[in-house]
Amino acid sequence: MVHVEESLQLPRDFEGKRSQCGHDPQWPEGARIAVSFVLNYEEGGERNPLDGDGTSEPYLWEKGPSGGGREQRHLNGEQDYEYGSRCGAWRILRLMKEFGWNMTLWAIAVAMERNPTFAQACVRDGHEIGAHGYRWLDIWDYSLEDDKAYIKKTCTALEAATGEFPVGAYFGRGTPNTASLLPIMWKEMGHKMLYTSEVYNEDSPYWIDLPWEKELPDNEKEGLLMMPYNYDCNDGKFHMLPGFVSSNGATYEQCQDAAEAAVFDQTNLLPQRQLVTVLCVLAASMFISFVEQNGISVAVPTIGEELRAEEIISWIGTSALIANTMFQVFYGRLSDLYGRKSVFLSALALLAVSELVCGFSRHATMLFVFRGLTGVANGGITALTMMIVSDIVTLKERGKYQGILGSCVGAGSIAGPFIAAAFTQPGTWANTSWRGFFWLVGALAFGAGVVA
Repeated sequence: MVHVEESLQLPRDFEGKRSQCGHDPQWPEGARIAVSFVLNYEEGGERNPLDGDGTSEPYLWEKGPSGGGREQRHLNGEQDYEYGSRCGAWRILRLMKEFGWNMTLWAIAVAMERNPTFAQACVRDGHEIGAHGYRWLDIWDYSLEDDKAYIKKTCTALEAATGEFPVGAYFGRGTPNTASLLPIMWKEMGHKMLYTSEVYNEDSPYWIDLPWEKELPDNEKEGLLMMPYNYDCNDGKFHMLPGFVSSNGATYEQCQDAAEAAVFDQTNLLPQRQLVTVLCVLAASMFISFVEQNGISVAVPTIGEELRAEEIISWIGTSALIANTMFQVFYGRLSDLYGRKSVFLSALALLAVSELVCGFSRHATMLFVFRGLTGVANGGITALTMMIVSDIVTLKERGKYQGILGSCVGAGSIAGPFIAAAFTQPGTWANTSWRGFFWLVGALAFGAGVVA
């Protein structure tokens, strides 16, 4: 039976630090949620007779629990693990780089030793190295001294393989003493442990006093940051019942639901003031966009006559419509790469500049070209508005806000012709020429961008 060192035991805590109504962790910059990306890298550290184990690894491969090969290799399972190190891990690394995200690697030391190219690439790309054990084996029966030696061996090997000393740890298969031994061993090795994920009882990170700090004054306590781990949003659902049937849709839905459930304010994913500002900008942008798209039809005869282009003036609408349709898809992808806000603001800026130049057009070709650019801008505004709403409000509230923005489409479509008529029809109060209509829309787009 394993020795339980009483001085190292973490007390159970059924209350935590939340109020009965929930808990607002107050993330930086008003964020409503923080997401930690973690890759458990174990390939090469699992059980295998080649490493002196009595069985091959029966756990976590595509066919589910297999029982492994008793006293012999199980090639199917082995090569499933090798696929992870040869292909899967590199695919994840590439995706992280593409989206500009960083992740923590709960790294098995032997696994990193056996794939040094991947280990070095992780550090090169700025990812965080965390300790996951020397090998991916249970150590629940280790003595206190064996436990300490195992932790030290893990960290030393990881530092040698990656060039980085691990900043935190998640062993997951330790003794009742392991969780408290981790910060002790980090200190013995001359390092400060930033956090541990040997905890499953919370949604948000929290601080604890270490067991031996109970009697110390608060200013002398070092404490430890607990970064909760869970089996809910990792690959556990693929090898247990009930689990995932679809690796794509079900996984995404599970992670999305878990994220939304963790949000303190279930009305939205932004602070109230910021949400109102964003929605007002989106509503104004949709209104301006559809005023522009639908108002121009009233001004077409006047423009064609002035520019002496009556026979081809229909291109004033066609050029914008073609560009609008073509570029909506591109804007979605651009916003994935460079962020919704920056790409949305670029669309507003393009609309403002294009409308300004349209108002200075001296011939039909110039007008058609810049009308095409307004179509590009309007395509971006239309596509990104609904995408941004999906990002900032929960699924429960999404229909309401999308309905409000949809009403701005109708309002702009109705108001556009009247506004254009005021600029082009004789006898109206704003009759200054069709050019004034373009300048007005450009000024409104510029104003919306400034507010955003």
